[in-house]
Amino acid sequence: MLKNILISALVAVFVTVGGIYLYDDLYAPKVYYVDIQTFMKNVSKAYVEKKITKSEMTKEVELFANWLKKQPNNRVVFAVDSVVAGGRKLVWKNSQHGNGEN
Repeated sequence: MLKNILISALVAVFVTVGGIYLYDDLYAPKVYYVDIQTFMKNVSKAYVEKKITKSEMTKEVELFANWLKKQPNNRVVFAVDSVVAGGRKLVWKNSQHGNGEN
């Protein structure tokens, strides 16, 4: 009898924790911010210093824009100058120029 209660409680805990995790990961709205100005400065600087061509600069900006568009629906993304407090920084890992912050 006690064994059945413990197994039921354990199953209930796993189902509850799993449900909360999935809700948080897939549905709960999250606020992020992105530093578009720094990204544009880094790409422009690389272009001015002739490290990249104009077509490479355009391609990098398009990749960045597409990356922003592909964010999950539960993410609200603001430009860094719009954020007053809170939120997590959204970091673009594909940056080939600058400090990779965007």
